[in-house]
Amino acid sequence: MNNSVRDWYDGFSALQARTGVNIRHRTILRNARRAGLHNGMHVLEIGCGIGTVTGLIAKATSKGSVLGVDISPKSIEHARRNLAKQRHVRLLVSDMSDFQENNRFDLVVLPDVIEHIPVEQHPALFATIAAHLAPNGRVLINVPNAELLVYMHKHEPQTLQVIDQPIHLDRLIRVIYDQGLVLEEMHGYGLRFDLAEYTSLVLRPAFIITTLPEKSKLRRILEELRSRFFL
Repeated sequence: MNNSVRDWYDGFSALQARTGVNIRHRTILRNARRAGLHNGMHVLEIGCGIGTVTGLIAKATSKGSVLGVDISPKSIEHARRNLAKQRHVRLLVSDMSDFQENNRFDLVVLPDVIEHIPVEQHPALFATIAAHLAPNGRVLINVPNAELLVYMHKHEPQTLQVIDQPIHLDRLIRVIYDQGLVLEEMHGYGLRFDLAEYTSLVLRPAFIITTLPEKSKLRRILEELRSRFFL
């Protein structure tokens, strides 16, 4: 990204610091747990800002590692101060165009960042994510509702960031599939508004089924009973 975008987010870091951790960040953590986040994982967070979600993930993965990446040097400075006691957290200034790590990550988190990355850069971004994802890894994307962003552009443009584009999921999913990832789960939810304000998507690497691991007979019986009594 160009320097003007980086500079905008350098200034935005002060607002993030005043806002602190809120329900949106905690909801992303819950969605990460729903996607399989557990202690011992190696997590990559893209667009970590000043480390609000990073800190929550770090507490959940004290036996693993967290790498937070952001385009803004000032945001990374804030994050380093905020997370100085979290020795398993590493922070890096990058727009992901030059990202290269030897590690493979169990979970990659994009917390409301994909709408701030130009759509023409999405194929390269997801190719990089796929190349750094563990074979059984997952990708968690949190993204605002596209129709909501269209409304905000029309009625409340002053609330938007320097790049804040509506992300239409049909187009995003085509890009994702082109890079060898597939959609595993998707759900919408609202926080400020009484509508599906955000969408949470979970991706996994595409694979070819070679065997069918069957559930045990006992497990299937228990699930059958549960379906009868807990509708």
